[in-house]
Amino acid sequence: MKALKYFAAGAMLAICSAANAQDITTDLANFEKVIKSAEGNAAAYKNELKALDKLYKKDPAALTKISKLFYQYDDTLNSRLYAEKAITIIEKKKLTLCEPFIILGDLRYIDGDPGTAAGWYERARLNDDKNAKAYEKVAGVYRKANPKAAEEALADLANIDPNYPAKAVAAGFYYDAAIAGNTNAWSSALDRYKKEDLNKFREEDYPRYVYTLYRFKKYAGMLQDCVDVSTKALSKYPQDVTCNRYKMYALAALDKNAEAVEASKGLFACEKYVDFADDYKMLGQAYCGIKNWEGAEKALNKSLELKSDQVDILKYLSEISYGKGDSIKGLQQLEDYVSKFEEADLTDYLSLTRKYDEVIDATEGDAKIGLQKKQDDVFKTMLEKFPGKQLLYINFKRAKLADALDPTGAAAAPMYESFIEAAQAEDAVKHQLLITSTAQKLAAYYNKVGNAQKAAYYKELATPAK
Repeated sequence: MKALKYFAAGAMLAICSAANAQDITTDLANFEKVIKSAEGNAAAYKNELKALDKLYKKDPAALTKISKLFYQYDDTLNSRLYAEKAITIIEKKKLTLCEPFIILGDLRYIDGDPGTAAGWYERARLNDDKNAKAYEKVAGVYRKANPKAAEEALADLANIDPNYPAKAVAAGFYYDAAIAGNTNAWSSALDRYKKEDLNKFREEDYPRYVYTLYRFKKYAGMLQDCVDVSTKALSKYPQDVTCNRYKMYALAALDKNAEAVEASKGLFACEKYVDFADDYKMLGQAYCGIKNWEGAEKALNKSLELKSDQVDILKYLSEISYGKGDSIKGLQQLEDYVSKFEEADLTDYLSLTRKYDEVIDATEGDAKIGLQKKQDDVFKTMLEKFPGKQLLYINFKRAKLADALDPTGAAAAPMYESFIEAAQAEDAVKHQLLITSTAQKLAAYYNKVGNAQKAAYYKELATPAK
C-alpha cells in the first residue's frame, strides 16, 4: 500500500507539472497508470482525478477523453459523470462534439435500455449531422426492433457523404445477426453487400463479405465472386486472415488447385495467423488436385495433428495412397471413409465400387474372391442407404459378381431379374438391348435348370416385337 501511495503521489506530480502545457494525452497516460495500480479502488486516485478535473473542467474534448478512459475500465459512474460535464459545456457554447452523447447512449444500451440509448444517439446525430459514428449508433440500436429505421439512418448519412458505404454497413447488421444464429439473415447480408460499391468498403467490410460469399458457394458464380472480392481486399489489406483463407478455399472448390496452393502462402504468412485444422485440410485437397502427394500428405497430417477426429480426411489419404501406387491401402482407407463418415454420399460409394473394380482386376486367387465378396457387401449397403438409386448399375454389378462367385448361375439369376425390372421401370425403349441380352441369358439358365415357365417368359421377352 505504501508503494502505491508513493506511486500515486508521483503520478499526481506528473499531472500537475503538465498544468501549463494542458496535455491531456500525457496526463491521461499517467492517470491510467494510477488506475491500473489501484485495482478498482477509486479512493486511491481521488486526488489525481481532482487534479485532472481542475485542469480540464472547461475543455469538453478532454472531459470526453476522461469519460472514455473510465468507460474502458468499467467505471460507469465516472464515465457518465464526465460525459455529462462535457455535454453541459457543449450545449452552453453550442459546440460540435457528439462523442459524449454516444458514450451516454452506450452506457444506457449496456444497461439494457435501448430506448433511452436511441435518444442519446439521436442527440449525437443532431449535434454533428456529418459524423458517421452517430448515424451508425442510431442504426445499430434500431437494427433489431426496427430494421427499416436503421437502414434509413444509414441512407441519410450516405446522402450527406456519398462515399459512405451505407449498404455494406447495413449488411454488417444482418451478418452479425446471422453469426448470432439467425440463419435467415445470411441472404439479407449478401443482398446488401452485392449492392454496395466495393470501392467504398471499409477494411472490416471485406472479410465479412468474402465469408458470406463463401457460405453461398453452392450457387452459381459465388465462388468466383469470393475470389474476386478477396483479391481486391488483399490488394489493400494483404494481412487479412479471413480474405486470404476464403480465397484459398474458393480456388480449391473451383478446382483451381495450383492457384489455391499459391494463395495458401499468403494465408500462412499473415502476422495474426493461428494454425487452423481446416486450412491444412483444404491445402491438402489442393495438393491432391495437382497430384503433389508429398505436399498433400504433409498438409493433411498437420490437419489431423490439430484435430484428430476428422474422418473425412480418409478420402484424401486414400487418394494419396492410390497416387503413390498403394491401391490396397487406398482401397481400405476409402472403405473406412464411407463406413465412418456419416455424410458420405452416393458419389463416394460409387467411387469405392470402381476402386474395387481396379483392385479386383489386378488380383488373383483367394484374395480376389475375398475382394469380390467385400465389393458385394458395399452394393448391399448402397441399396439400404440409397433406396431406388443406381438400381441398374447395382443389380448388374451384383449379378456379375454372383456369376464370378457361383458359376452355376443360381445366385446371379434373381439379380439379373431385378436388373431387367429396373431397366423397364426407368426406360424400356432406351434399355431395350440390355433387356434383350439379359433376358436371353435368363431364358438359357431357366431352360437348363428345368423351369419351363420362366424360360418361356424370358425367351418371349428376349424376342424383339414385330
